[in-house]
Amino acid sequence: MNVGIFGGTFDPVHTVHILLAELIKTQFCLDKIIFVPTGNPPHKVDRRITPSYHRINMLKLALANRPDFEVSGIETDTTEMSYSVTTVARLQERSAELSPDGKPDDFFFIIGGDSLADLLDWHDYEKLFKLCTFIAVRRPGVSDDRFDNAYHTATKAGARILVADSPVFDVSSTDIRFAFENDLACDNAPVLQHIDASVAQYISENKLYTAQTKRLMTIDEMKQDLKRLLTEERYVHSLGVMDEAVRIAKIYGADVEKCRLAGLLHDCAKQLTAAQYKWLGISENASPDGFDGSTADYDDGGKAARHGRAGAILAAKRYGIEDKEILEAISVHTTGAPEMSLVAQVIFIADFTEIGREGKHSQEVRDKLNISLLDAIVEECDCAIKHNIKRRDRLLSLDTIRTRNWALTQLNRK
Repeated sequence: MNVGIFGGTFDPVHTVHILLAELIKTQFCLDKIIFVPTGNPPHKVDRRITPSYHRINMLKLALANRPDFEVSGIETDTTEMSYSVTTVARLQERSAELSPDGKPDDFFFIIGGDSLADLLDWHDYEKLFKLCTFIAVRRPGVSDDRFDNAYHTATKAGARILVADSPVFDVSSTDIRFAFENDLACDNAPVLQHIDASVAQYISENKLYTAQTKRLMTIDEMKQDLKRLLTEERYVHSLGVMDEAVRIAKIYGADVEKCRLAGLLHDCAKQLTAAQYKWLGISENASPDGFDGSTADYDDGGKAARHGRAGAILAAKRYGIEDKEILEAISVHTTGAPEMSLVAQVIFIADFTEIGREGKHSQEVRDKLNISLLDAIVEECDCAIKHNIKRRDRLLSLDTIRTRNWALTQLNRK
């Protein structure tokens, strides 16, 4: 059989999704199309996605009485990152098991023009190219030139791509969520004509897109989410930094709850891939304080601080953190920053002195912490500078040097 794979968050599914599926099924003579709602999509790591069971329920409502359209939970039944190459491989295995001759179906992966432009950033894309044929659909916001360039780049790299002959629909799930979040459903907003009545009712009954859904996550919800994003070792470290940050905050009069949240989330972006940093708009070499050009060539602050700056983005967009001190603390926890807030100072030290940190340098910082927070900051900067100099293959962060000088200046004034 020729089977289409239609992946997406479907948050929520709308009539254009279904219309596109119908057009593609007819145009390319597909036997059926499998809708695959994403579970933990790597390219949307900065967004809090509606729980998968709601998105699956909405799909089932919208696709009722359509035997040629199937809903699969193949990505939502796991907490791991949802990579397309894994999804297609698993679908092939399942189809081979069900086939009388043991041969898998031929799969056609439906992809938007915006995703086509990023195809070479996808995980294990070379293997994916061998597993399926792509059907590319033009999307609003993607110029013809960009689409054509992406097509030629991907085909040159080995992708088999068919281009769908379909109109460009300017409707998105984002627009529909916005309408519900802002109570426009009561005013019959035009965009809502693109959502099935049963799906609209489901959204209203379950209060899926309201101001409440954008609330700050609870500590327990954050912990459960971090377990999915981080390795076990990194997760345990995050819990240790949270506890140490609370301890230090109580000693030096910092806001305990702000330090608790910043400590827990400080490494939330630690396991991101290079492609995910790119999707977040963070360059590997860009300096955190805005320096660019030749200056960045001599400063490891960009690379060293990258997961801190990405973590601040995740904290705001994924976890609902709005407090500027918490976001600053997460952003600069690896390098420090001159004039950083008391909360940021606490996290800068707690990352180095949590109970899981062993070794001479961590103990030296703990000893200085018994004198003052500023003494500990100077000691941590010294340790970081000495470590990088000893490595010889590492550049120094200018922000760490500036932080050391700032802390020394503060101590001298005292």
